[in-house]
Amino acid sequence: MTNRFTNFFSQMFGRKKGSIVVENTPFYIYKKRTALDYISLFLGMMVALLVIINLLKITGITSNLFTSEHIAVVRINGMISSDNDANGYTVSKSLKKAFENENSKAIVMRINSGGGSPYHAEMIWNEVKYLKKQYPNKPVYALIEDMGASAAYYIASSADTIVVGNTSIIGSIGVLMANYDIRGLMDKVGVKDRSFHSGENKLAYSMSQDITPPQREHLNKMLGVVHDNFIHAVQEGRGKRIMENSEIYSGKFWTGAQSIQYGLADKVGDMNFLKRELKTEEVVDYTISKDSLGSMLGIGAEHIGQGIASGIKSSLKEEAVLSLE
Repeated sequence: MTNRFTNFFSQMFGRKKGSIVVENTPFYIYKKRTALDYISLFLGMMVALLVIINLLKITGITSNLFTSEHIAVVRINGMISSDNDANGYTVSKSLKKAFENENSKAIVMRINSGGGSPYHAEMIWNEVKYLKKQYPNKPVYALIEDMGASAAYYIASSADTIVVGNTSIIGSIGVLMANYDIRGLMDKVGVKDRSFHSGENKLAYSMSQDITPPQREHLNKMLGVVHDNFIHAVQEGRGKRIMENSEIYSGKFWTGAQSIQYGLADKVGDMNFLKRELKTEEVVDYTISKDSLGSMLGIGAEHIGQGIASGIKSSLKEEAVLSLE
């Protein structure tokens, strides 16, 4: 029996008579692993864990695990556009998950945005109105933190109650289409526009072309239609609470305290205030990220370059982009 144990441990530790190392034993393979092997193994396990977490988050399985009453939070941060997490598709999906959970006591849209796309703002506004009809017993709050302006306020107006900070920036109900005339700069650097086009108005809003009075009139009418749609949404959402004052729709903005006086908001508070009002400390974040895995890992130097290039492109693009800012 003793000899059997001796032989077993000799093989395990890679030795036999004469202290000759047996290279195909488990212990030898273990000893030959380098620090790089362990780092690679650790990183692989972390990536796998992050993938699993994000799959659970995207499918909504994690939110369904909460069996106690809680406040459901959906974050709307940054520019509202198809390129960011604050877009109509991901926010609508997040809201749907939040409403569907039978244990969500109230829905809180946690807003910190200066505006963005009127299309995506309208899409979220419509989704909130639809879900409120489907789940009439779940109150909807818009919690505006640093800023809830323009398209962000468009979204907030769909809530039953708008909660702001005293120093939050609220309002800016207007429409913007940025456009620049760079003909002087082009002359200085010796650049000429040789664009080919068909249709007399195709280059109407190019940075290298002048705008004629009929084109300017058409543009102003179009912006007026979008502005009227914005005003109608705010009036429908706020109802009789909003003051009848044309300045409210002039593009001006106010502090949170001032916005309550105009009927743009209802209460001063924060997340702790809402916890006390709703009598629960449990808060569940239902926000779905457009690219949650990439965001959590923070990897890919090429994405940094793409972000810089995208910013430059958006600032100097030929075509004007309509936005609520």
